[in-house]
Amino acid sequence: MADKKKDKVKKTKKFKLNKKNPKFSRYFLSLEFEDQEKLKSFFSALDDRLYVLGSDRKKIRYDFERAFVEYDSMGFSLEKALELLDLSNLGGFYSRNPDFWLPLDEVGKSYTQFLDRNNMAVFREAFYLKERIRPELLQMALNFTIKRFPYFAMSVKNGLFWHYLDSIRRRFAVEKEGPLPVQRIPIAVSGSKSFRVLFYENRLSVEFFHCLTDGTGAKEFLKSLTATYLKLLGKTIAPSELVVDSNSMVNDDEFANGYLKVKRKNNPAGYINKRALQLSGPLSKNRPCRVLHFRINTQSLKDAAAKYGVGITPYVSTAIMFACKDAIDAVQGDVALILPVNMRKFIPSVTLRNLSLYTNIRRPIGEIRDFADLCIKNRDELKEKVTKENMVAMAEGTNGLMNNMRFLPLPLKVFGTRTLYSIFGDNVFTCPFSNLGKVELPEDMAKEITGMDFLLGTSFFHRAQVTGCAVNGITTLSISKYTKDPSFEERLYNILKNDGLDVAVEGSEYSGN
Repeated sequence: MADKKKDKVKKTKKFKLNKKNPKFSRYFLSLEFEDQEKLKSFFSALDDRLYVLGSDRKKIRYDFERAFVEYDSMGFSLEKALELLDLSNLGGFYSRNPDFWLPLDEVGKSYTQFLDRNNMAVFREAFYLKERIRPELLQMALNFTIKRFPYFAMSVKNGLFWHYLDSIRRRFAVEKEGPLPVQRIPIAVSGSKSFRVLFYENRLSVEFFHCLTDGTGAKEFLKSLTATYLKLLGKTIAPSELVVDSNSMVNDDEFANGYLKVKRKNNPAGYINKRALQLSGPLSKNRPCRVLHFRINTQSLKDAAAKYGVGITPYVSTAIMFACKDAIDAVQGDVALILPVNMRKFIPSVTLRNLSLYTNIRRPIGEIRDFADLCIKNRDELKEKVTKENMVAMAEGTNGLMNNMRFLPLPLKVFGTRTLYSIFGDNVFTCPFSNLGKVELPEDMAKEITGMDFLLGTSFFHRAQVTGCAVNGITTLSISKYTKDPSFEERLYNILKNDGLDVAVEGSEYSGN
């Protein structure tokens, strides 16, 4: 018994106040002796859980110190703070060496072929909360949440034949948002992360390099991170099947390669097409040079689409085609939209990695005249193309294409992929329209969230990219611009307004040349 007490005293003596964090020192010294001892024991237990680089150990400890100070400023007692910051929330993520790697999925392989180019496939999803973000607690939320998504705690590495994902154990830092969203994620350094968590006022954003996941995987991570953050604020968030609990067990099926559930065929169905018209206007050096959000009541949007006998996707797609026509000088050629398709509808899978492909609709620019008629044509074409048979055939073609390249050394793959991309890449489409659809939230979370948006990153050719998502009865159509020419967004706005929709516009001013 005496030896145990001796050990305890020895551990307590090791506790030192961080001179670089005077706020925590003042907070610690303001506590009663008993509470000081509780904190000493807490940080001693924290040290025992951290098997990471020394710099990361110090940063994680500093995260906890800042969180305690933040709770004190919020009027929380030490007991409440200790309860919310329970070290069991860390799990064993920081206690063990990383010991696994993952081959990239069939779509992720293509995204890694352009790592030194300006069109790195980065996308963003963001929630807007009722209250301003407290970065100290958001950092703790990320510290607690990442263990549940170890397949996102990965670094991109070069292999002999393919890039691959290697697990890393480090502190993942939240960042204050910069002036331009969806910028390149620097991944060249060993141990670099492939995603980022950002905050600005009341906006909480996650940005992913597309080789890690698609919109569905990012959505689940964002929901889980947000739920953890709200709990750290002291909000009551009941368990729900709609949100991944950050303290639940990892499901191995979540990081399975869903594309391998289909066969391999050598026919690259859906990939070969002729060039499409591009929007006019000089490309900006700053990309994106403008971001706009059109916020519309979802039911009103459904009603507007129903007037033409269609759903939201064909209705908005038609509006985008008309907006494209107004922003193109050419009078001959095709306007083509690319629309990503969630393959989980056709391939049974719970993977949170990539499992999406795309379809397209294409019209000669001279035929974009009658809005009602084009709505019906687009509806029928999407219905015909987005079937299990067609989409699985495309997945089989994707598998076959990657399988045929498997023995080519990585430098040759990069060269070949870029050559194909220059012929059959972005220039065969005028504008992407990626619709995430309705994002379901439990009631406890929904009442804390005022909105959501979704953005795509840089493209070589597209001067405008459109995305959509809906939460809490509000649909947000977001536009990433790569030219100052405002014709596209002005036309799209007027189409929606002329259909009787109340469109609230938010976004940035133009930036750059």
